[in-house]
Amino acid sequence: MRIISEATVLPPRARPAARRRSGSFHEKLQFLRGVMASPASVSALFPSSRPLADALAAPIPSNEGRVLELGPGTGAVTQAIVARGIPATRIVAVEYDRQFVDLLGERFPGLSVLQGDALNLRGVLGSPRESYSAVVSGLPLINFSMRTRRAVIEDGLARMRPGAPFIQVSYRGRPAVPPSRDLAVERAAFVWRNIPPGYVWVYRRPIKT
Repeated sequence: MRIISEATVLPPRARPAARRRSGSFHEKLQFLRGVMASPASVSALFPSSRPLADALAAPIPSNEGRVLELGPGTGAVTQAIVARGIPATRIVAVEYDRQFVDLLGERFPGLSVLQGDALNLRGVLGSPRESYSAVVSGLPLINFSMRTRRAVIEDGLARMRPGAPFIQVSYRGRPAVPPSRDLAVERAAFVWRNIPPGYVWVYRRPIKT
């Protein structure tokens, strides 16, 4: 309430900035509430920083298809995807937390937000079809078994053409799933300006020639 009352007496040009700070504070509180409610379902104690969010959005093709976002939380990465030039109407987000779902709907008009378990995409989206140009995941895959990690990545890749990116955030210096004959992986970025510093891993199905 103090932030709101102070914003009402600021000069007109300063009011939008004050509202942005207030919204950001509200989003952090929402995120921390999610952490306390279900610690295993979030990958860090704070939303992704702007540099990390931008790094996660960078590998997305900007001129084609839809983007599937898994575990968007309060929308830090969603905002970076939109800033990359992809309208919210081309983003499908799968989020488990009801309050996050409501917050995302308010922040991004036109965004398709589905409440459900992103670890079980078939239960939310149905059988895989090649209908997305990229998948961006904020899921804490490292918290789950290797079988679950692999299942999530393989399901996401099955919803894209070979060569399209499955982009995964991580806070460890190794990928959640190692590369194999049918799964290529590369470290796309390391972002130290985040709490904790984050890695961006990109998985792809090799293009067969």
